[in-house]
Amino acid sequence: MNLNFAANQFRNHIMESLSRVFNIPGTRPSRLTMVLTDRCNLNCTFCNLWKRDWPLLSTDSWIRVIDQLHEWLGPLHLVFTGGEPMTREDLTELIRFASDKDCCCEINSNGILINDSMAETLADCGLREANISLMTTDRDVSNLLHGKGDIPERVIEALKSLRNARGGLIQVRVLCTIMAENLDNLQDILAVTEELDLEGVLFQPVYQNFGNNRLGNKWFMENPHWPSDNQKVFECMDKLAEHKKAGRRIVNPLEQLYLIKDYFSDPRKCKKACVASDSSLIIECDGNAYLCVFKPAGPLGNVMDAHPREIWNGETSTRLRNGIRGCKAGCALMNMNYSIPMVDKIRKYFNMYGHLNF
Repeated sequence: MNLNFAANQFRNHIMESLSRVFNIPGTRPSRLTMVLTDRCNLNCTFCNLWKRDWPLLSTDSWIRVIDQLHEWLGPLHLVFTGGEPMTREDLTELIRFASDKDCCCEINSNGILINDSMAETLADCGLREANISLMTTDRDVSNLLHGKGDIPERVIEALKSLRNARGGLIQVRVLCTIMAENLDNLQDILAVTEELDLEGVLFQPVYQNFGNNRLGNKWFMENPHWPSDNQKVFECMDKLAEHKKAGRRIVNPLEQLYLIKDYFSDPRKCKKACVASDSSLIIECDGNAYLCVFKPAGPLGNVMDAHPREIWNGETSTRLRNGIRGCKAGCALMNMNYSIPMVDKIRKYFNMYGHLNF
């Protein structure tokens, strides 16, 4: 990895900011999410992706897509996700191919298949960021959410392995979805994050299950994971906000923590413009491309039929991006509504690869 990636990201973030402020076209994606598979080794009750059985692109197809993306965008930020991306035997091959092109590679994983040896392999092939799901440290709650009580212990071991791989080469974050079952456990999850010296924990409020995205705006009334005790939720969010102010390792901006509190009052009233249209492109495991993980308007096109650049600049994509730019529908995926300040992003990229230390 060299300065090319950081410089390219700087350009992209400048263009995104100008596009949002002046409502002008000309942006290009700076963060590409590649859903390698919908298969998963866990059957979590808050996710439906594992119930799908979509066709999967081959290794050669993904390599061709990465090559096309690099040709178009230069060194970029690639997020490999699923399902569970670790279930694909070619994951390390894809990471190595992208890393050799100066891309920043990141995975979203449940961590179950990551041990010391695999963590070292991931670091060696070029993985630089890992987001690992930890929903609880309680075995009984784990059994309710995952159908297995030992998941927290296994995830914590994976976090340790990733943190120690090649002397800390991988930046490791915990992902935690706030729901009824784990409200009493959020402080423990933050404590684990800090004890392991990880980058931080990113909290996300519960939303309609991935893979079941067309339930209407009353979905939360029927969701078994939706907290029924608003006062308890508010107290939890106020406590997390206090921790954030005190400098503890919570990745979310303070404003977002307050918004999550409002969201749990009624997600239909929680409105903030989405910024995903200026930076995000999602390529599903079957090759279909989307701007939004909830897929409100169908695919923009398929990377097996068209170059990603043509898809992004096409009429459908342009129309949808303009629409999303002004969307205030109250997206449950509130991490799409927030981004790290540009200065912090650039500092992170430079520091990550040892070119600057500030």
